[in-house]
Amino acid sequence: MTKNFYQQLQCLDPYQFHVSPYLSPSEMNVIKTRADALPLAPIFGIFDTPAAYIETLDILIASSREIPHSDEMLERYLWPTIPQNSSLLDIGVGNGMLSYKAGVHFANVTVVDTEAALLDNVPDFHWVTHTPIRKIHGSIIDCALPEPAYDMILLGHVMYYIPPNDRGALIDKLYHHLNPNGKIVILYNEKGERLKMTEHFGGERFTFDVFEEYILDHFTTVSIWEVKEMLQAQDIHTMLHIAGVCLNDAGAKAEEGKLAEYLKHHYHEAQGYQLSMQQKMLVIQHDEALQTFDSYPE
Repeated sequence: MTKNFYQQLQCLDPYQFHVSPYLSPSEMNVIKTRADALPLAPIFGIFDTPAAYIETLDILIASSREIPHSDEMLERYLWPTIPQNSSLLDIGVGNGMLSYKAGVHFANVTVVDTEAALLDNVPDFHWVTHTPIRKIHGSIIDCALPEPAYDMILLGHVMYYIPPNDRGALIDKLYHHLNPNGKIVILYNEKGERLKMTEHFGGERFTFDVFEEYILDHFTTVSIWEVKEMLQAQDIHTMLHIAGVCLNDAGAKAEEGKLAEYLKHHYHEAQGYQLSMQQKMLVIQHDEALQTFDSYPE
């Protein structure tokens, strides 16, 4: 990684938001109850339906503790910069919660996803602002966008599903759909124990060094915020479901017995299971003087 990267990397004070890094016993019990309602799969990392993925993703999100929390970073550092009557393009909606939280700050919201069932999980109108939410079923790589430009383009944990050689071209495309002073916000996980686990079971998607260098070399105003994230579970049943989402995101899979053995050996502690990782938020701000790009490295 280049020196330029480290000059722009912003590691926030982990105590800045005064959030406990550990879930409470009552929170752990609620997560366990939700996980117990889901059957264990013979192969983890594969979901039969988008609905099954959403149910399990909700458990992972509930089990997560971020220091500082990405929601609070957005609230403090990004949402206040958004002008009135602004527009949001949200790519990869997941369980729809981030789209809903972001929607309160925008007058125009568009969401894109390859899974129709995930789009169905997003309401047609924001519950506070009543802003209509436009939905596009398709891949952001080749779909036509309804608006010529947006004030913010959000990619929350979708870069794992973009082939490495297509990532730079996608960001170039999206950059040309930004309004002046608009921002592209990219959230992704890498490194930590999650990376070790997914690589152990054949995952290959959590490598972003080349992507980050490309972004820093080709755009003039870039910030990278780093967050420590920890997934926590009270028992092996819950941890298996959480690990299954991690494997799916990384394109990996594992038999129940082998995954359980790995989790018990590496992540079992006195209070349950803990799986750490790093989450990054990369923010690219539009610069009207920047018009052309070199090709993304092979």
